[in-house]
Amino acid sequence: VQQAALSDAFAKRDFVPVVRSIDRISRAADGHLWQVTTDRGPTIFRIETDESIQQLGANRLVIVDDHNTRYLIPDIDKLDVESRRRLERYY
Repeated sequence: VQQAALSDAFAKRDFVPVVRSIDRISRAADGHLWQVTTDRGPTIFRIETDESIQQLGANRLVIVDDHNTRYLIPDIDKLDVESRRRLERYY
């Protein structure tokens, strides 16, 4: 049982989808809903505040959603123009 719990904890820690595009960001009653396409496919997540977006170096960001899942943007400059425009409004 402990081995399964440990394996699950490692899997969650290592689960970091890479954002390929930001398709939409909309205001919600308790934060913002992000619709993105990641290296694992399209997904929707919610962030509570702008503090959920953290810079990791010059062009690298990590976004932490309301379930503590981390989403990585490895290089802002490699996002398409529309994705960068959407990101600039919230970061």
